[in-house]
Amino acid sequence: MIFRAIDLALTNSWLEHQEDCKICKIPSTDVLDLLHFRQRVAEALIKMGYPIPSRKRGRPASGGSSPVNSPVTPKQHRFRTEIRPASEIQYDTVDHLPEYDQKKEATRCKNGCKGKTHVYCLKCEIQPCFTDDSGDMHGISQQSVSKIAYNVGKALAKKAHLFINMPTTLEDQQETIRGFRSICNLPSVIGAIDCTHIRVKRVGGDMSEAHVNRKGYYSINVQVVCDSNLKIRDIVARWRGSAHDSRVFNESTIKERFERGDFHGRLLGDSGYACTAYLFTPLLNPSNDKEEAYNRAHIRTRNTVERCFGLWKQRFRCLLRGMFMKLSTAKTTIVALAVLHNIAIDMNEDIDIVRYVRQRRRPQTERSTVRGAIIRQRFINQFLI
Repeated sequence: MIFRAIDLALTNSWLEHQEDCKICKIPSTDVLDLLHFRQRVAEALIKMGYPIPSRKRGRPASGGSSPVNSPVTPKQHRFRTEIRPASEIQYDTVDHLPEYDQKKEATRCKNGCKGKTHVYCLKCEIQPCFTDDSGDMHGISQQSVSKIAYNVGKALAKKAHLFINMPTTLEDQQETIRGFRSICNLPSVIGAIDCTHIRVKRVGGDMSEAHVNRKGYYSINVQVVCDSNLKIRDIVARWRGSAHDSRVFNESTIKERFERGDFHGRLLGDSGYACTAYLFTPLLNPSNDKEEAYNRAHIRTRNTVERCFGLWKQRFRCLLRGMFMKLSTAKTTIVALAVLHNIAIDMNEDIDIVRYVRQRRRPQTERSTVRGAIIRQRFINQFLI
């Protein structure tokens, strides 16, 4: 019965092999028949657990041991002592799916590597490094992987203005406003704004401490404005971790554009921002039903930017674990990942997202303008009936 089960499994695998060859449009002459398919599987099973013979030219190694009879041994590198998976497994390009562990702290990916990761490959039984093992799987060095990633990120960041932009035409602005109004019937909202901290490696120099945020780690404070579809409409990724959200906004171009009157709508921000005519914040002490209704609508509508951060960081896990690269490269990469995020939304690429993010309550640090408070109160009395 066992041999029949193995035979049935091989036959099913051969049928799947034929289907895969049809999908990949492989010539029929290169498609294995059942007999040769069995032979190929048998050879792979025989070689499994033994090192691949060296292809180096020159005199053979002393000892005369046959590679077929020698057990697998760890690679003897100065900084790399882990056991690699068999070559047939490592390069078969099948079922190398990442698994994410539930540990609070990331695991060091391998001996001698400074990076840490939550990713684990069940098939290879290793904790892969994001660059080292990617290069190993594709047969290129870690330096080449880093250079390719840098060049691609730089090219994407240069084209950011094509994918990350605020709605400029009246029609686009009205469509964005309708999207926000469908959430909780709050009118004239054209964007939700907030900042998030992206961890970076330790920064040296005299300005080192300026990159430490209020939570005690080195970071870049990234400001994002998003729409109701969780699409990033504006991004600022150049401020040190110690910079407050309100300062990032006050020094940004998006504030200048709102003050010039380029948009027929307003932003929603948390209590860390000052309430102005173009940026509404929640009321700290609501005194009646209308004000409480405004706060509820504000929280639910502004929550889109929290969901945007959640989706963005789930899609690109390096934003969660930290970007351990040169600071200027990290800033470029963050913008490039925002571009890829918008492209994924335009292409309807869906992943599991957090449906609700707990509202953060922060003390008000910026004094609201008198004009902004009056306009907000007039807005509450006029639209929340």
